[in-house]
Amino acid sequence: MTTPPAKYEAEGDAGVLNLVLKKAKNDFFGGSVTPSFGIKRSRPRYDLSTSFIYNQGKVTASLDLGAGTGLFDGDLRTYRTYPQQKTYYVSDTYYTGRDKYFNVRGALDYAFTPELTLGFSASYTPQQDSTHRENDSHDYSIAPDGSYKLLRSLPGLAGNIDHGRYISANAHMEKTFKGVPKRRLSWDVDYVGYRSREDRSFTSSGLTPQGAPIAGSDFRFNALTDQHIDSYIASLDYVEPLGKGTLGFGAKGAWTRTSNSSDYDAASTMGEHHDKIRFDEQVYALYADFKHPLSETWSLRTGLRMEYTHTAGENNGRRLENLRSYLNVFPTLFLGYNPNDRHAFSLSSTVRLNRPDFSQLSPFANYENQYTIMRGKEDLRAAKRARLALGYTFLGALNFQLNGGYLWDGITQVIRLDPATNRGSYTYENAEKTWIVGTGE
Repeated sequence: MTTPPAKYEAEGDAGVLNLVLKKAKNDFFGGSVTPSFGIKRSRPRYDLSTSFIYNQGKVTASLDLGAGTGLFDGDLRTYRTYPQQKTYYVSDTYYTGRDKYFNVRGALDYAFTPELTLGFSASYTPQQDSTHRENDSHDYSIAPDGSYKLLRSLPGLAGNIDHGRYISANAHMEKTFKGVPKRRLSWDVDYVGYRSREDRSFTSSGLTPQGAPIAGSDFRFNALTDQHIDSYIASLDYVEPLGKGTLGFGAKGAWTRTSNSSDYDAASTMGEHHDKIRFDEQVYALYADFKHPLSETWSLRTGLRMEYTHTAGENNGRRLENLRSYLNVFPTLFLGYNPNDRHAFSLSSTVRLNRPDFSQLSPFANYENQYTIMRGKEDLRAAKRARLALGYTFLGALNFQLNGGYLWDGITQVIRLDPATNRGSYTYENAEKTWIVGTGE
């Protein structure tokens, strides 16, 4: 669903529509077991999932279990050219690792009456990722004829072990009305938590073109990073029939706190130091959706969503002054034309946004080596994207689409070079503006 109604969050570019094709059987107990095996780049992966469903009278319950483990690898190459300094930098990284996880989810719904249902669900997912990374970076000078001359090599080794766990809980209520089948009132309260503890180590050294060590170029650190994320979400939705169509409206609030600490030991090149940062984000939304057939062949769906986002935070006890609070309005429009069963046409328009995540806001330094540092920026704005699409469907199966869009305040990394130290600093900025035109099927 690439043009989601205004009911759904303005963040992201698409949504997933959950289609219930068949009502669950009453007086039913059953389940399934699904093993899977895959190989990617000669690395195996194993997964096993089970599902149990119980439906008896007014009670519906389910239990899902899953576990998996796998090996992964990959590579990354980075190039940088500094025209003013007449230098060129290339970095090659190869990484290997293993991940493993376990998840359990349980749900219980109770129908007090045919028109009133109350339910609860909860899930827990611990996981662990272990990654070994080898980095080989080279600095070159650029000669007048455009050729490169090696100045130094910077081989490095890194290791990461990340222990994380997700926790979620939901309580929901749905009320329908016997006299008005399309009228519906629903209420949801959610908690989502994430905990991560990551051990990071890195060591590198500088070598001359002849392979001799460069004095004072050794760089290393051992760090422990803890991250806690807690989100509380509440929403209320109401749908009222209007003739052959429906009018839906509602409200939603989300409160999220992200706390992060990084501790570097005394053996690290930059010395022992400790960083703590906390971000608070509150998002409040109101929306209205209207859906109605205009005729036997024309249909209309339109909506409007208003979101207010407030952010606050602290860095090592210092209040973050540059964080932003902002109000946005997001219209949506979908116009459909179905002249017969063979042909269907559509015109859709929407505005979406992508809020900066914690890593893009955090001013903590991440090191590729001593000459490459990556940081976030506190006062990033949310990136916005407007989209207009014309679609055609033949026989309900073959889809064609022509779409265009404009991205502004896009979040991208900007590199700055310190000529004195030759250190490159990556910082996230709202520096991207892009027109997009494309086709699809």
